[in-house]
Amino acid sequence: MTMMKVNLLVLMAWLFSLNCPAQTVFQKIYGDTVNEEGFALCKSKHDNGFVVTGRWQKNINNIKCLIVKMNAIGDTVWTKILNNAGNSSGRSIIQTKDSGYVIVGSIDLAGNNNALVIKLNKSGQTMWCKTYDFFGEMDYGRSVIEAPDGNLFVIGNTSPGYTYPFLMKLDKSGNLKWSKVYQSIYTRNAESHTFTSDGKIAISGTTNDSVSTATNPLLFKVDTINGNFIWAKMLIGPLGSAFYSVINNTSNELVIGGGTQDFTNVLRSVILTKFDQNGNMLDFKSYNECHSSVGYKLLQNSSGGYALTGFILPCSLTSLNSFIYLLNPGGQLLAHSLFGNTTSKMAGWDILEDNNNGFVITGSEENQANTTQKDDISLIKTNATGIAPCNVFSSTISVTSHTPQFFSTSFTNTTGITSATLQPVFTKKMKVTTHCLIVGTPDEDQAGSILQIWPNPSMDSFKVNMALNEISEVKILNINGQDIKHTITSSSDDMTILLDKESASGIYFLTVTKKDGKVLHAKLIKQN
Repeated sequence: MTMMKVNLLVLMAWLFSLNCPAQTVFQKIYGDTVNEEGFALCKSKHDNGFVVTGRWQKNINNIKCLIVKMNAIGDTVWTKILNNAGNSSGRSIIQTKDSGYVIVGSIDLAGNNNALVIKLNKSGQTMWCKTYDFFGEMDYGRSVIEAPDGNLFVIGNTSPGYTYPFLMKLDKSGNLKWSKVYQSIYTRNAESHTFTSDGKIAISGTTNDSVSTATNPLLFKVDTINGNFIWAKMLIGPLGSAFYSVINNTSNELVIGGGTQDFTNVLRSVILTKFDQNGNMLDFKSYNECHSSVGYKLLQNSSGGYALTGFILPCSLTSLNSFIYLLNPGGQLLAHSLFGNTTSKMAGWDILEDNNNGFVITGSEENQANTTQKDDISLIKTNATGIAPCNVFSSTISVTSHTPQFFSTSFTNTTGITSATLQPVFTKKMKVTTHCLIVGTPDEDQAGSILQIWPNPSMDSFKVNMALNEISEVKILNINGQDIKHTITSSSDDMTILLDKESASGIYFLTVTKKDGKVLHAKLIKQN
């Protein structure tokens, strides 16, 4: 048998094992024998992957902040669990301008809950980790954004009796520059924040400014110089409502996704609301199914419309499901998908748009058919129309415009915070489970067990996350099993593969044999 035939047989076997390699959508769950949940995710721009943060929970006294790095097809690259004493959780994550990551959440230090901020480099190594304590009370970090100069603005909530939002400005090293707590005679919560087109910060959340104990939507604006309050708007009725996610769109409007009791006060509905920069309401739409639904995370997509995820109890099922709504710039529903079935309970907590105009959603999935009924992290990759590989169905959604009245309200600015450096202790423990898998290879939960390729597609040059001194052989085959000429250069951290300029556009198959005998595969896409 010729070498070409051997190569072709190996290639065919590999293609068969990948099932459907040409597709770019998947659904995966991540976990072990305990509960895990993904609350937030961000793009890993240097390699087209993703990073999710959330919680790992063995029991109510053993809850840990969890951080998972995935590659572009959802296989885990590294996992970190914060193993310090005291319960902890991650609630927000961003990739910073230096390609590192900042995670915001909370940690219990001897019965006193503190806001938690962790900085990792792009390889997952700890750069710094700090805690922040307001009034010696219960403090929770909720969201983080990065300014052009690298400073960080973190929001959260503190509870010295009533619950109040806070905002703090940190430098690149996590040192506190200033902080503000926004107090009133009512309980209020911050959920999300964004830079505005006029250089301020808008914060969305909830308030109890009424005779009822039910929550209502809240939006307020502060400056970035020292966090001083500018204006606030709240909705009184319908009751049981919240603004969960705020963005500043390309038309210089503030757009908020959330949930509300419908206007008969029976069911919860997804809502989309627009304000101008002065807090005047421009539009208010509800998206109504026959059962309850809540919109938790909103983004403006590359077409100028919006993508929204959350959770829904659809008419056709008896358990919660995650969803994606795709809306045009005016808020009209273009497409939607629901993810789940009768034996699972799913929630979508965060969403982003990938480089191919598809969407990635993280959250949780509980398999109710399993007697343990434990949660796992869910990661769903859809195409540009919101379609994922399986467990996807539609429902009937009606869109209704409303003109509710928003009232002005105010805050009192106060300060009072201490910060401390925490020495984090990370452990690694996670596996990925095939779940409607379309693209992917088995995960070994070790950095270096998966080839990361970027850019991919490329004209001829591909970077690989492995140094040449780790490798005994590199082989590239075309679709016919023929060897392809290439050259390789290497740095201390990665290598660059340059395909022959005469090679045609199309798919090529990379096989890397490491010195420890491990064989890794990846697909290269060349575009001339």
